[in-house]
Amino acid sequence: MDIDEAAPADSNVGMRKSTSSVHFEAIVALVESGLSVPAACASNPAFPRAPTFITFCHRTAERRARLAAAVAVRESASTTAVRRRAISADDFEAALKAIAENPTVPVGRILVHPLPSQNSVQKRCGADPAFAARFAAVIAERRAKTTKRRQTYQADLLSRSLSSNEFYAAADRAVPRYFDPADREDIVANLVFALIEGQISVDEVSGRVREFTTAFYRQATFPRCASLDAETDDDGESSMLSSLSADIWTAA
Repeated sequence: MDIDEAAPADSNVGMRKSTSSVHFEAIVALVESGLSVPAACASNPAFPRAPTFITFCHRTAERRARLAAAVAVRESASTTAVRRRAISADDFEAALKAIAENPTVPVGRILVHPLPSQNSVQKRCGADPAFAARFAAVIAERRAKTTKRRQTYQADLLSRSLSSNEFYAAADRAVPRYFDPADREDIVANLVFALIEGQISVDEVSGRVREFTTAFYRQATFPRCASLDAETDDDGESSMLSSLSADIWTAA
């Protein structure tokens, strides 16, 4: 068990020193060299546990400031090392891969250490046209995926909203799903309009699907044609048949 300090050292002459007091400078030096406080305390079995050491340091302003300074030195050295690290071609490849694989995450949140920063990627694009083209392609693909996902969500939302409507739900249940999707949507729409206008009731939908389906395909496949003897003028005497030349019928 660690022996903790009961009072400042100068007022406890002859009292046994705590392990934190004995190893204070050694632990602080390890922190300055790059270790965290827990790692530094765990590096030697003679050292106190990290919570004990931290409590010891916080008992006086001097020790607290000394530990804070050591941590600042460690962080400064770490930041400098990261800034001086050469960014390799593999690092930029990893950045492109990460951007492509996370289309819903902002690029700025993806490009963090250990990946190249957003500023570094932009500089690389300016210096390397080929990389810039690949980066642009990845961004375009991300936007396409995001747009498709949004459209899918909106279509699903619309479908669920329509399904909650009694008329649409009845028509959608009644029309078989083996029809072409576009044709099926039109048939369902025709049934819904008929329901809205009161031409049929909800209870009649399933029994009249064949009628509406036949009417739809008849209109779509065989447009309505005028009869040859149909009147073409208001006088009631002219028709398409009468306007045809007799030569057509007598030609050899």
